[in-house]
Amino acid sequence: MTRSHHRGDPPGIARILTVLGWAVAALLVGLVAIVVLRACIGIAESGWTPAAIATLAGVTGFVACCAVGARSAAGTEGRARRARRIRLVWLAAAVLIWAGLVWVAADALFLAFPLCFIVLHERPGLRGIAWVAGITAIAVVVPGLRSGWSLGGVIGPVLGAAVAVVISAALEAFIRQARERDRLIGELTDTRDRLAAAERESGVLAERARIGRDLHDTVAQALSSIQLLLHAAERGALDPAVRADVRLARETAGDALAESRRFIAGLRADATDGLAAALQRLAVETTAISKVPVGAHVTGDPHDLDEVTAGELLRIAQGAVANAVRHAGATRVDLTLSHLGSGEVALDVVDDGAGFDPATTSGFGLQSMRERAAALGGTLSIESAPGRGTAVAVTVPGRAA
Repeated sequence: MTRSHHRGDPPGIARILTVLGWAVAALLVGLVAIVVLRACIGIAESGWTPAAIATLAGVTGFVACCAVGARSAAGTEGRARRARRIRLVWLAAAVLIWAGLVWVAADALFLAFPLCFIVLHERPGLRGIAWVAGITAIAVVVPGLRSGWSLGGVIGPVLGAAVAVVISAALEAFIRQARERDRLIGELTDTRDRLAAAERESGVLAERARIGRDLHDTVAQALSSIQLLLHAAERGALDPAVRADVRLARETAGDALAESRRFIAGLRADATDGLAAALQRLAVETTAISKVPVGAHVTGDPHDLDEVTAGELLRIAQGAVANAVRHAGATRVDLTLSHLGSGEVALDVVDDGAGFDPATTSGFGLQSMRERAAALGGTLSIESAPGRGTAVAVTVPGRAA
């Protein structure tokens, strides 16, 4: 029987759990072999006595229960309720059969040690300790009633059970710490990737804005000057045919100026429109990748934002959405960009995920979002509770572009 592990465990933890599981299985098989060998020796010396027959039958039943347990652990993944029932049934059957074995064969006491490990794995926490206490009581009382009481008959089982509990507790603590470390590493990696993507997008927006400014200061200004000069010439004393040509040139320059301004507006995509579009892209891409519906909404009267403010708000939104989808198990996320009457801009990210206690939970992603909001002179608040979802609200001054 191998020790099961979570699907998301890193390879190192999975290997350790597998090795430990096989070690317990090997110990169990070895001790069962000793019990069977001693029973066979007894049969060779005294024939097929009722005790020998009961011993072999009990060993067969015990091994069958363990085999069913190993098979159920491998075959019921994803059906948690049924898996728990099967584990409880085969585990109780194994303990009861072992108790009967202890009555007919003193050598079956050896099986108590690996049985304690199996019980602690299948029934973690206080429930497992209660089962171990029951196994220890059987290991002390049954031999005492059968062959008489002794100090060693009490200390041995109690000491073995205590060692099993301590080792299992230490192992579980190590595994929890390793999983938490792996989770933090994954969170840092995700945050780094999101920051890199946000930096790239922010750089693109900044470059587009720079090109737009340059075109405005050169081409657009030149076309505007040409249009003014042609307009002045048109009002002068000109031949009607020449005036018609000047008017056509002025109108053409005006059309070119309008087109260049539309082009510049498209390049610069004022920061407010750019942020709204970026949030919409974030919603569409996240929905396509994670299959979790993400909505993006804009309210209020839009006004210009500088690229830095827009970029930082986008990064906060990316972090909050990633937390909701990857860690909270949300089935719906909503992004709302609000332009307030005071000139401030508010960003709200609301999900229906698992939630958490903000007072006791901290992480690099949450701290990064708080620092970004503070750097913009704004505030960030988080409302959440276990099982109640999460709402991240950011309010920052609306700096003009």
